[in-house]
Amino acid sequence: MAAEIDPEMVLGPVLDLSSDIPQAIHFAELDSMIMGTAICTAKATVLPPSNLSVGQYIEWYNRRAELEYKAQLEEQRAKLEPAFFEPRAVKVLQLLKKKEHTGESLYKIYELMEENQSYRKEFHKQFGVDQNDFDRFKDAVHNPLVSGELARHANVQKPRTSNPMTLSEAQSFVTDLSRQWLASLRHG
Repeated sequence: MAAEIDPEMVLGPVLDLSSDIPQAIHFAELDSMIMGTAICTAKATVLPPSNLSVGQYIEWYNRRAELEYKAQLEEQRAKLEPAFFEPRAVKVLQLLKKKEHTGESLYKIYELMEENQSYRKEFHKQFGVDQNDFDRFKDAVHNPLVSGELARHANVQKPRTSNPMTLSEAQSFVTDLSRQWLASLRHG
């Protein structure tokens, strides 16, 4: 599905069993990792306390399953609600799910959120975008001296900032901004 909304997710009655949960031991199990970068995938496994009776274990397991269901439900709602209220959110979600980004795709996400360049000051104020960071972002997505063939423009000019973002930093910038923007559509 375009916005990655899980078609297998079934909505039903939800019981709040989140209070009085037994203490759990947390283990971190790394699924995969790339050393030397900030990219890794981690998997957290929560095991029940070792001193539970069979009945307590079943109760713990049921509570754990309910919490996981609620987390999946919230993840889906975080995509579905903005997409329902704002057509631009569907396009943003579609672009965000791309595995590889270019300056063009990153700036397109930004432009969809901003809606119109005449709203830029208000948009930046609402989401706490520093002008220097925005200028560094523009250097990364527009300038081939900074991001090579992945740049949005072909013209080679000296970057406007002394420390442009890398394309990876520009992707983080847009991803973080999009989380805030999508959340604002839900609570706006």
